[in-house]
Amino acid sequence: MLKIKDIIQDIDLKKASVGTVPYIEIGDIDINTKEILEKQKPSVSGAVIAPSNSVLISKVRPTRGAITLLRSEQVVSNAFAILIPKEGVCDIEYLFYILAWNNDFLSYLGSRATGATYPTVKLKEILEYEISNLPKISEQKEIVKTLKEAERLKKQRFEADQKMSELIPSVFDKMFGSSLQNEQGWEKGKLTKYFDFVGGGTPSKSNQLFWNGEIPWVSPKDMKNDYISDSQDHITYDAIEKSATNIIPANSILIVTRSGILQHTLPIAINEKELTINQDLKSLINLDPKKVNTLFMYTQLKTRKEEILKMVKTGVTVQSLNTEDLKNLQVIVPPIEKQDEFADKVNEILVFSAKQRESSGLIDDLFSSILSKNV
Repeated sequence: MLKIKDIIQDIDLKKASVGTVPYIEIGDIDINTKEILEKQKPSVSGAVIAPSNSVLISKVRPTRGAITLLRSEQVVSNAFAILIPKEGVCDIEYLFYILAWNNDFLSYLGSRATGATYPTVKLKEILEYEISNLPKISEQKEIVKTLKEAERLKKQRFEADQKMSELIPSVFDKMFGSSLQNEQGWEKGKLTKYFDFVGGGTPSKSNQLFWNGEIPWVSPKDMKNDYISDSQDHITYDAIEKSATNIIPANSILIVTRSGILQHTLPIAINEKELTINQDLKSLINLDPKKVNTLFMYTQLKTRKEEILKMVKTGVTVQSLNTEDLKNLQVIVPPIEKQDEFADKVNEILVFSAKQRESSGLIDDLFSSILSKNV
C-alpha cells in the first residue's frame, strides 16, 4: 500500500506574471471528458506555472472531479494541486487515470474537505490518499493502452449523445420557428391557459405508515431523464390523504422549482404513470389533450430553458423558480395535428437516444471494471 506522496516528485513551482494568457482555472476543466476548455483570459495574482506532464487536481469542490493531464507547460490557478510522478515508479498517464476516474478518490477528497460554500481540501490531504495497487511500469503502460481505448469509446458515445440532444430542438425550430418570436403566427397564450399547476409535499418522515408503499414519490434527485416512471422513494395512499402531496396523472410535465442547481440547468420530465411529487417540484397537468400535445409543450419549455432560468431567484444555498412568472409564460399552440406530427418524430429520436444511453452505460461499466482492477 503506497500513498500519493510516496510516488511523486517534489517540485518547486514558479509564480506566473499577472496577465499571462492563456490561464487555466478549475472551471475550465470539463468534468465529463477531463479535457481543458482553453479560454483566452489573463492570469490573476497567485497563478503558478505548472510543468508539462503533470496532473492537475482541483482542491476546491474536489468531488466534482476537475482533474486533468497537462501535456505542455501552462499557467494555472493556485487552486490546483500539481502532481508529477517519480520516474521509473509511476507512469504519468497511469497516475492520471487512477485518480481522475476514481470515485473512491473523489469521495476521499470530499471527506477531507472543509468549508460550506466552497469546500476545499488541502494538498497534504491529497498526498495522504492510499493507492492499493501499483504494478511495474511496463504493466502500467499496458493498462493505460487499454484504458485509452475504453476512453476513446466513451468520448465517441458522449459526442453522439451531445449531437442527439441537439436534434430535437432543431426539429422543433424547423417545424414551428421561434416560440418567442412566433414568426408563423401560431395561437399564443399563457401557460396556465393550457395547463393546471399542481404542487407536492412531504409526508411526515416520523410516521413509518406513510413510507415504503407502492406509490412513487419524486424529488429533484429523480429528475434525470426525459421520462419518469419510478423514484427512489415510495409512499402509501394513507400518506397522500394526510399530507400536501397529490396524485399526479400520467403524461403530465414535472419541473423542479426549488434546487441548488437551478442557476445552471432546468430539470424537467414527463411522468409515464401516476405518481406523487415533493414540494420542490410542480406538475403541469394538461387541461385539454385534444388541444395541446404534452410532449410538444414539454419540448417547447426545454427549448426556452435560458428564458425560464431568468425567472430563478437566487438564495444563499438554494435557487427558486418564480412559478408565477412561469404560469404567465406566453407559449405557442399550433394545430394539434402539427403538434402530433412533431411528437411522433420526437418519440423516434427518444427511443434511439435510450438505446444510446444503454450503450453508454455498457461502455462506462467496461471502463470502470478495467479501472477498479488497478486501483
